[in-house]
Amino acid sequence: MTARIEKTVFISYRRTNFYTALAVYQDLTAHGYDVFFDFQSIDSGDFEKIIIENIKAKAHFLIILSQSALERCSEPEDWLRREIEMAMDEKRNIVPLMMEGFDFGSPTVKNALSGKLASLDHYNGLRLVSDYFFEAMERLRNRYLNTSLEEVHLHPLSKDAKELAEVQKAEAGKAEIVNTDQLREQEKFELENTYGSLRVPILGPIVAGPLMLVPESDINYLNDKEYDAIDIARSLLPSREKGDDLYALEVKGDSMIDAMINDGDIVVMKPASQALNGEMVAVRVNDEFTLKYFYKEKDRYRLQPANPTLKPIIIKINEPIEIKGKVIMVIRKSDKTQSI
Repeated sequence: MTARIEKTVFISYRRTNFYTALAVYQDLTAHGYDVFFDFQSIDSGDFEKIIIENIKAKAHFLIILSQSALERCSEPEDWLRREIEMAMDEKRNIVPLMMEGFDFGSPTVKNALSGKLASLDHYNGLRLVSDYFFEAMERLRNRYLNTSLEEVHLHPLSKDAKELAEVQKAEAGKAEIVNTDQLREQEKFELENTYGSLRVPILGPIVAGPLMLVPESDINYLNDKEYDAIDIARSLLPSREKGDDLYALEVKGDSMIDAMINDGDIVVMKPASQALNGEMVAVRVNDEFTLKYFYKEKDRYRLQPANPTLKPIIIKINEPIEIKGKVIMVIRKSDKTQSI
C-alpha cells in the first residue's frame, strides 16, 4: 500500500517574524504545497473560525520560533498558544522551525511551556538560520514534510473559510520575494533583543496641535489583532523601565515637529499624574487632550508646542488640568524606533 504523503501546511507565527514566515510560505508554495499563511490580519469576527478550520484542514503545522515568540504563551488566551494546542489535539505533523537564538532551555521558553505546551520540545524541530535558509527548506520538504500521515484526518473548509483563505493566498502572492538580507535583519533584531519583545496596546489618538476633543475609548486594545498593538524590543526601553504598564497613542497634528514627532507617529507613554518642567506629556484640560511640553509657572501652566509657528497653551493655575502620562519613546512612521 502506497504511503499517504500530504502537501497541506499551516504556518503559525508572530508578526515580529513576518519575513521568515513569508519566506517559508513562498518556498513551499513554489514547490507545490497548499499553505495557509495569515498574510493580512483577518477581521476579528472571522479570525477564530478561519484559523480553527485551516488548522483542521492542513496536515502539517509549522511554528516559527524566535527567542521572543513564546513569551506570551503563558497567557491561556494567547492565540499562538491556542493554535499550537489545537494542532496537538488534531494530531498534526508539528514541526518547530527554530530561528537563530531560540533555545528550548531558556527561562522564558520554559516558563511559557506549561500545560499541553510542555511537550512542544519533544517534537522534531529544524534550525532555520538566515544564511542557510534554502538548505533548511530543502531539508524541511524532503524529510520533515515527506512523511506518511495515515492517522491524520483532514476536515473540509466551509465556503466562507475557503474564500477567505483564497484571499490570503492572493494577497501573499503579490508580495515581493523575501531576500536573505531581510532574513538577516529580522534575525539580527531578535538576537540583539536579549529579553524579547514587549507588546504595548495602542489606545487611540492624541492631538499634537490646538486643543480639541479626542474621546477616550473604553475598548481593550490589548488583544490578538496585532495592528491594535505594537511590539517593542525590551532592550530599547529606558534602563529603569520594565514596561509592564506602558500604552501607546497615535499622534495627530504637527505641533511637536521640532521634537521629531510627526503626524501619524506613535508615542509610547508611561502613566503619570505629575511631571517635571520640560517633560513631554499627554494632558487633559476639561474633556480635551493634547501632547505638549509641560511647564508649571508661578500662576499658570504652560503647554508648550515644539513648532515655532504655534503659540503655547496657557492654563490658569486654578483651572483643572490632568496629566495622563509621560512620553518615553517615539515610533516613527518609517518604523524606526527611537527613545526621546
